[in-house]
Amino acid sequence: MKNLFISLIFSLCLFSAQADKISLGELTYIINTSTKEATLALCLSNSITDVNIPAYIEYHGEQFTVVEIGDYCFYRKAAITKVTFDDESQIRNIGVKSFYQCTGIKDIELPDQITTIESYSFASCSALESVALPARLETLDEGSFSGCTSLAEVTIPAEVSTIGMGCFDGCTSLESVNFQGNPENIDPSAFTGCSSLTKKELIIDAGNVKEFNPNDNAYTNIVLRRSNTAHKLATITMPFKPNKPTRSNYAFYEFQGVSSDGVISFQETDSPEADVPYVVYSNDENGDFEFVAEDVDGAVTLSSAGAQSVNIGDWTFVALYSQLSLSTSADLKHSYLPVEEGIQNIMEPTILPTFSAYLSGPNVDEAFPNIGSDGIIYAQFKDLNGSTASVMEIKVEGIIDAADGKIYDLTGRQVQNPQHGIYIVRGKKVLF
Repeated sequence: MKNLFISLIFSLCLFSAQADKISLGELTYIINTSTKEATLALCLSNSITDVNIPAYIEYHGEQFTVVEIGDYCFYRKAAITKVTFDDESQIRNIGVKSFYQCTGIKDIELPDQITTIESYSFASCSALESVALPARLETLDEGSFSGCTSLAEVTIPAEVSTIGMGCFDGCTSLESVNFQGNPENIDPSAFTGCSSLTKKELIIDAGNVKEFNPNDNAYTNIVLRRSNTAHKLATITMPFKPNKPTRSNYAFYEFQGVSSDGVISFQETDSPEADVPYVVYSNDENGDFEFVAEDVDGAVTLSSAGAQSVNIGDWTFVALYSQLSLSTSADLKHSYLPVEEGIQNIMEPTILPTFSAYLSGPNVDEAFPNIGSDGIIYAQFKDLNGSTASVMEIKVEGIIDAADGKIYDLTGRQVQNPQHGIYIVRGKKVLF
């Protein structure tokens, strides 16, 4: 213990040669006068119970941003029961053993700016029952939550790529681990001694994961989510073969091809495969999509085959396992996405999210010479029996010239807002 404080004092003295050390109440900060940043370095009180960590501090009339909690800052401060952060917190790093053996803390919510939780930061916080990890967190270092014997559940944010050796070692109450992404590096000892762990759930929020890298970890649950506020149709590529779906607010459609008269066809399937692209239709009123798979034998393993695109004639339905930027004129001319009315040419630079898909085909003007200025192409969706399914709020059977803009019912009266049914457009019957 003596050596620890000698080392800490030496570090502070070394730092002070380059920066200033100030005390505000019971907290000591190291400030960098050139970057205008501050590190919360030391808590001098052993009786402090409530700790509020500010976003900014002032010194000699200047404002400094608090960006780090230093090594051993709250080491063995057992009296602390509450730790809060200002809403504007810019803290990026939690230092080594910074909250080690703070046995009075029951819950803590960490600011979203934090990217690294260093070794043994919260180790032996035996009363810790709940921790909200930061959305931007990338690394959980060795033993960072080891010995947190009251921790029952933890959610690992999507950006986390590394979970270090013994990270949750000895967390005997831990029953559930929810992975919002797919960490590349999980040390084999990360969950050693988690005797209550019965469920490891991989939660994939499509669009938040920048790139998918399969690993050898087995999960008991897998959840695939996408929120689609624009419309109820989306594209999806799953990194696992579903074997026991537990929610059904969607339908999967596989690419069937394009007819000689320009009809793009999709047919519903009840047996979607891993790594293959699909169009998915959500029955949720907000367009949200959630697919949950459970393995009856207790483990769902991820596919390692990688994305597989579907090629039919001159058309390809492309599956994505990483974000894709479409920006060049060539990309945009040959790329299409489903919309409520059918399939639409991608006209402006866009980023397609992870676990999505898109159609690639001939130049829209050459393939569909009668298409209107809105760039929407007829897409036919069939149900499991092969019958055309009315799955979209507005579905056009035929290519509509948007320049005409006149729609009539079967009695010849012009219709401004057509509902589902048959109408006359440019002298032809069209199903909406």
